[in-house]
Amino acid sequence: MLPILLSTVWIGISEFVRNEFLLKYYWTRHYEGFGLVFPAEPINGALLGGVWSLCFAIGNFYLLRRFSY
Repeated sequence: MLPILLSTVWIGISEFVRNEFLLKYYWTRHYEGFGLVFPAEPINGALLGGVWSLCFAIGNFYLLRRFSY
């Protein structure tokens, strides 16, 4: 359980930094192209990022246990 939780935190932090500081400009332009407003509220990023990070960490954990390097 600990590897999954630590992976979730690591993936969540890296996703936040990537989307908030590196790609936010591109995301807002992408949404504007569809006539929408980019949902930049912190709760949106926390919920979606948290769920995504947890699913990705669980998937990685099981893949690494199933297959060897």
